[in-house]
Amino acid sequence: MLDRLAIMVCHPSLTINGQLARHVNNGSLISFAVWQAKKFQSRAALATNIYDGFASGYVPAADELAQYLSAK
Repeated sequence: MLDRLAIMVCHPSLTINGQLARHVNNGSLISFAVWQAKKFQSRAALATNIYDGFASGYVPAADELAQYLSAK
């Protein structure tokens, strides 16, 4: 545990905060958040296996949903 903490102190870019720090623009992460949202939205638009069963009120088990998404 102490070795891991020492590594993080010597290499702060390995921490989550250190990774986010490079994306700060004028003291804000809003531009990074918008970029991430656009990236996820464009990937979702390309999804070929879209599950629309939630509209009926049925909530499948996690393994059932995973099987549905991998089957198409």
